[in-house]
Amino acid sequence: MMVNMKLFSHRIGLFLIFGLLCFSCQNSDEKTDDQGVERFERSDAAILKGVYVPSKADMFFTSGLVAPIKDADAASGSNQQYGTTYEQSIGALNKVKETLDLKGFSLENIVFLRVYLAPDSSGVIDFKSFFSAYDNYFKRYPNVPQIARATIGVHSLARAGLLVEVEAVAAK
Repeated sequence: MMVNMKLFSHRIGLFLIFGLLCFSCQNSDEKTDDQGVERFERSDAAILKGVYVPSKADMFFTSGLVAPIKDADAASGSNQQYGTTYEQSIGALNKVKETLDLKGFSLENIVFLRVYLAPDSSGVIDFKSFFSAYDNYFKRYPNVPQIARATIGVHSLARAGLLVEVEAVAAK
């Protein structure tokens, strides 16, 4: 019985060492910043798999932010009043940036965006225009890391004419 236990212990030890070696040799798909925020990347998408924010990090949550009125002379509640999906996306992202600045956060600190898109006057939700605006907006800021994001199509937003609403979570 003693020999069998030694053999069993030896095999368990080898198994654990092998497991640790395999784990330590894997390519990491995560990046950690100075505050311990970990971003888990995806090779197949421009958004992250997820983000881990340690309890010691300062966090900032925005409410749902929308674009400013583009054309005050346009009919109230029309898409022309606020602009196209692309224009509203840029306007809402600008509001996110301005809001983060209020407490000393920046776009580089964003860990998550939740985006709501509503159909335009033709009844179409223009995901492609949002994705294009998102890519173009964040390309202007080369230090912004990838962000975890959800983009959700909804029936409507709180005000007629609004096509885009963005919530942000930032951590540093």
